Amino acid sequence: MTSPKLALAAALAAATLFTGCASKPAPQPLTPQAFSPRPSPAPAPAAQPANPLVASQAPVADVVANEIKPVRPAPAPTAIRTTPAASTLPAIGKSTGQYLTLGGVVAEVNSTPIYASKVISLLDRPLRERAKTLDANAYRRAATDDINRQIRELVAIEVEVAAAQRNLDDDERKQADLQTMIWRMQQITKAGGSIELAKRRVRYDEDGHDTGLTFEEVIEEQRRAYLVQLYYQKRVYPRIQVAAADIREYYDKNVSTEFTENEKVKFILLKVDPAKTGSKDLAITKVNEKLKRAKAGEDFAKMCTEENDERMFAGKDPIETAPASFSIPKVREVLKTLRPGQVSDIIEDRGAFYLVRVEARQEGIVHAFDEQKVQDMIRLKLRTTQLRTLREQERVKLARTALITMDQDRVNIAIEMAMQKYVQYAAAK
Repeated sequence: MTSPKLALAAALAAATLFTGCASKPAPQPLTPQAFSPRPSPAPAPAAQPANPLVASQAPVADVVANEIKPVRPAPAPTAIRTTPAASTLPAIGKSTGQYLTLGGVVAEVNSTPIYASKVISLLDRPLRERAKTLDANAYRRAATDDINRQIRELVAIEVEVAAAQRNLDDDERKQADLQTMIWRMQQITKAGGSIELAKRRVRYDEDGHDTGLTFEEVIEEQRRAYLVQLYYQKRVYPRIQVAAADIREYYDKNVSTEFTENEKVKFILLKVDPAKTGSKDLAITKVNEKLKRAKAGEDFAKMCTEENDERMFAGKDPIETAPASFSIPKVREVLKTLRPGQVSDIIEDRGAFYLVRVEARQEGIVHAFDEQKVQDMIRLKLRTTQLRTLREQERVKLARTALITMDQDRVNIAIEMAMQKYVQYAAAK
């Protein structure tokens, strides 16, 4: 049962975080077929620790939260599309509302508008990066794809938020409000207690570009994400089933790629090149002298940094790799057996001479299926995969009962808004 203090805190949080939306005549409904999922880039995987086997069995809330996140500005693209692509939007009825916001309403979900200005703000970073490498025509095609995809994602999120508002009870909605209030205070704390600095961190990305998003807007998106997470925890997550046989099957299929840590060595390498020394005989004399100095106790790392005939081997940090994967065959063979701290004898290969010292060696290991951390990691991965699939199915089901429209004329205006930024972005190459 909710305590009076908790209820009061949640109510205060809700009072300060909520903003209203204008009402308007209901738009024409979109058919479920029009909302069927279109191909889109796979969602970015959640950040993993350096060794994924340190992951423990995550609570239900963590599994859902890792998959369902608040709307944030899109990251820079990892690949640039340079060929034309057909629009992923279906033929959709016109919006009937009148809004004066820049660019207007590109879509509505149950009379809640999605503004072109928000779409453009969320895509600022990828559009900025694309303009640096694409000509105007290719940029327009890429921007069109990005905008259409972003609109469809915002529509899907709006459908989920509406479902959460309908299906969650008062205590669950208050829980989302309280979580939001805590999150807000955490952002201010991270900013040294300054709300103005917290607002600035939201407003500007790591490159100092204005995202166009306010602190209040980001807080509201966080609240909406908490509502959707609670909805999926209550209505969808219980349908996930991961059997012991599924865990074993996954391990058997992926033991060599995910549960095997190959042997690694860290080493430093010195090259003496006859072409740079003057002749092979001079190079032999030179490398023998260096070996003698190294065995006498001279700083071999400093020698590799300052006297190396190969620039790529002269860095301050050791080379780290699996012994069997190093590109110079005879050095590769020596790496397999050389003890840490030991300087090799002279190695001749490909017309040059080498000295190598192993700094550290990590033996290879295969993690057994019986290790609890192995089973926990597999269980988490399978649950996450099932949740992702169930979420796509849930979105389609919810769309069947939602009133969704898109205004293609306004979408085209959003594309023109992106094109207006092209000259500015391209000039910043």
